[in-house]
This record gives sequence, C-alpha cells and structure tokens, in this order.
Amino acid sequence: ACFLLLCFQSSQAVVFDDVIYDNDVLVSDIDAAISSATITGTPEIVRQVADDFVLDSGSTWSVTDVHWLGYDIINNPASTFNIYFYANNNGKPTGGPGDPSATAIATRSVNITGVDTGETYLGSDFKIFEYGAFIDPVELVGGLTYWLAIQSTDGENWVWALDRRDGGNAQFWGSDFTTDNWTDLGDAFSQSCFGGCSAAFQLTGVPVPPALWLFGSGLIGLVGIARRKKAA
Repeated sequence: ACFLLLCFQSSQAVVFDDVIYDNDVLVSDIDAAISSATITGTPEIVRQVADDFVLDSGSTWSVTDVHWLGYDIINNPASTFNIYFYANNNGKPTGGPGDPSATAIATRSVNITGVDTGETYLGSDFKIFEYGAFIDPVELVGGLTYWLAIQSTDGENWVWALDRRDGGNAQFWGSDFTTDNWTDLGDAFSQSCFGGCSAAFQLTGVPVPPALWLFGSGLIGLVGIARRKKAA
C-alpha cells in the first residue's frame, strides 16, 4: 500500500517540498467516502468535507503543496478544486457555510488531473485517484489547530476518500441538509462514519525563515564588532 508522494511513477514524478503533515490514510485504509462538491441544479447544492490538522510547534510553516485521494462515482476524475484553510472554533472549522471564501484563512483554486492508483473503492468499479497540487504558499503557525477542506467544482459526483477510525474528526456541511453548522460525519452519515472518519490528505511545505530584520540586526552587530577591532 502507498499514498500520494510515494505512489507516482517515475515518469510522473514531481519534486515537492518535505511532508509537514500526513493524516496517515493509505489507499488500503479507505473504507468510506463523502461528497465534497458543488452540484449543479435548481437550487445549486454545495457540500464540503473538512478535517483538522496541527503542524509541528516551534515554527511558522509555509504550505506549498496539498495531496489527497478521492474518486468519482462516474469514474471521470474531477479536475477543478477549491482548497480552503480554516481556523479552529471549539473543535469545528470557523465559518465555511454560505460563503466559504469569505470565512476561510486562505482559498486556493487548482486545476489538477488525478492519477489512477490502480485501486478501487471497496472492490467496486469506482477508481481511486490521487491528486497533488502546487499552491500559492499559505503560512500557518505550528501548534495551532487548522482545518482543510477540499471541494470539487467541476465533478459533482466527486467524493473525498476517508478512513473510518475512532477519534476521526472530519466534519461535513451541505446546503441540502437541515443544519446551518458543521456536523460530525458520524452524525450526518452514521452508516458511513459511525465513530468518526479521517480524510486522506498530506501537506508539504517548508518552515518560514526568521524575519529579515533578524538578519539585518546580525549584520549590524558584525559591523560594530569590526569597527571596535579596527579602533583597537
């Protein structure tokens, strides 16, 4: 079994930054999936799945790539996605429903062709695809809880791959559901995520360098030392 960065064939290999967060869901772990897409119609239906993560403390991190797993019920991989980063609010994403782009810390839109993993969802005909997208960097503080939501905007039958696991905290919101707030997947889809679900994703990036003023102050210090030595 493999996941994302390790699954690409050499002909498709792309050099990404280091993995800074791994939600530890392998292709072989996938046993649930929930719609996270815009569904055209009258009225339009908007659904989102989000999962929480915490980057290593002690640094501010620049997220440069996002990687995830999912599949389409009609076996045509979606190619246009919105990626949302949310702050944490008492164990749920801050904002989202209604106008996600207005309440997210950052929103990134990407066009990406999924790579067929060669695996299917629970032995069905639905092919599981992996996605890896460079994004404009998003700076996040290590040690704080954030939420990642991935939503297809051109594949209304696209679903984000999940792993049923105790303690999984993935959340769901849908305009076609009665709640106006984020809901535990176990409450929204009890048969699929009873006890909790975790979404299949990785984040790659780099630590943000110290502020440039620190570099400048170091240079000033060196100049001062040189001057004192010259005067002596």
